Amino acid sequence: MTTRRIVVTGMGIVSPLGCRVEAVWSRLLRGQSGLATLPEEVTEGIASKVAGVVPSLTPDCPWGFDPALAVEPKDHKKMDRFSLFALAAAQEALHQARWQSDSDSARDRTATIVASGVGGF
Repeated sequence: MTTRRIVVTGMGIVSPLGCRVEAVWSRLLRGQSGLATLPEEVTEGIASKVAGVVPSLTPDCPWGFDPALAVEPKDHKKMDRFSLFALAAAQEALHQARWQSDSDSARDRTATIVASGVGGF
């Protein structure tokens, strides 16, 4: 078996703590959490009242999720929200890496690894 070097050149993140690596890292260093108490209408009949929800981009939440960064607005309704999260994080990683596909060979040697806890419910 031969070994090959793997290089991580970019990262992207969409999480309850926020979106974009710099924003999340800054919030982590300040000891902030992405967990919050959910409204009663959401948790009625459920023992747990706390969850991590990806925030939306608003004037009060500049680290929130903006689906337009990943997919054209006309395509948002065609996809599950978690798929939009994955595409946004992958897009950030590619941008951070300054990666551009200049040939088929370069594309063949490139991978984007995406992980999701749950999605598509």
